[in-house]
Formats: sequence, structure tokens, C-alpha cells
Amino acid sequence: MAKPHPIESDAGLRPPERLHAEIRRRIIHGEYPAGLRLAEEELARQYRVSRTSVREALRVLASEGFVTVRPYFGTFVAEMTAKEAGDLLEVQGALEPLAAGLAASRRTTDHIAQLNAIVEQGRTAAREGRAEDGAALHSQFHAVLAAASGNDSLSALVTQLRDKLTWVYSAQVRRPPGDSWDEHAQIVATIERSDSALAVDVAKSHIQRGRTAQRRPADEPSQS
Repeated sequence: MAKPHPIESDAGLRPPERLHAEIRRRIIHGEYPAGLRLAEEELARQYRVSRTSVREALRVLASEGFVTVRPYFGTFVAEMTAKEAGDLLEVQGALEPLAAGLAASRRTTDHIAQLNAIVEQGRTAAREGRAEDGAALHSQFHAVLAAASGNDSLSALVTQLRDKLTWVYSAQVRRPPGDSWDEHAQIVATIERSDSALAVDVAKSHIQRGRTAQRRPADEPSQS
């Protein structure tokens, strides 16, 4: 298990919430691999929190699908299967073109500035090999794109899916990160031109490339 840092008291959240966010981050980025047993006592000692905080954090992670609880055996990091990844990419494939199309007619100049800034930061992260920073920026891009749609319900749905989709791209999609940022730039360009139809098409193409790059079931490690 990767060596964790203590959960700092000034992070603005209660210990279970901070611990939940940190364990989830490590699962998403493969620091805690699928099948790893997460022992309450060990986590409490390593993160310097109470076992009650650990138990609450693991309960939330289980409700989100990041860990599985096996009675009498313990709590284990869940596996992002090809089926689950494909399902999530299908949902994203429906939501993102909708967001892009709406954003083309509703975005503000501030939205465009934010999206362009994220694209440039993402390209820099890709060039420098900062995968985790790139993943965070990717998530931020889609959150701003949803906000630019002007549809609060759509934005809320994107927020709910954000962490799971980050996990999908980390665990199941294999493609050069620079390509993805070029596609993000194309989406922003069509939105800036207020071309709703083209924005929808470009967003659909972007998601389809991600689905095409999804790791196939045959590539997944066999279960022992």
C-alpha cells in the first residue's frame, strides 16, 4: 500500500470527509489497486485518524462503488470493469454533446476564458507527464462545460459522475493525453463561434474516440 500522508486538521472538512476524498483519489489513480484490502486499523494508524472516521469514510466509498465490503473478510478496493466503464462512457456520450450544444448558445465570455485556460493547462500537464494533474483538469473542463450549458440539472448530473468518469479514464481508457486536449480545444472553438450543431458533433466525436480507446475485456487481468 502506498504510504499515505496524515489527514491535516485545517483542510476545512471533517476527518471522515477528508479521508474519504484521499482514499478515493488514490483508488482513481491506481495507488490503491483493485482487490487491495483496506484494513480499518491500518488506515487509522497511517492517516492518524480514529477508526470511527475510517469506518465512515469506507461506508461512503462503498455507497459510491469505489470499495466492496465482504462480510467476515473486510473491505476491498473495487474493480472498474470494462462493462461499468462502457456504461459510464455511454452516459457521458449522451450528456456531453447536450452540454456542448447548449453552451454554444448560452455561454458567457468568462466560460470561454475558463475553458481555454484549462485547455492550455491541460496541454502543459500532458507535455510534462503530470497525469494526475491532467485528470483533474479534464474533470474541471467538463464541469465548466456543463456550467456553460446554463442547465443546472445537467451540471448536477455531470458533477455526480465526475469521480467515476475520472476513474474510467484512468483505469480503462488508453490514448495519448495530448490528443484529448486537442479535441477539447475544438469543442471550445465551436462553442465560441456559437455553432450549436457543430459543437454537438465535435463533442460526440470526442467521446467516441474515448470509447474506441477503452481497454477491451480481453486486456483485463485474469482473476485468480
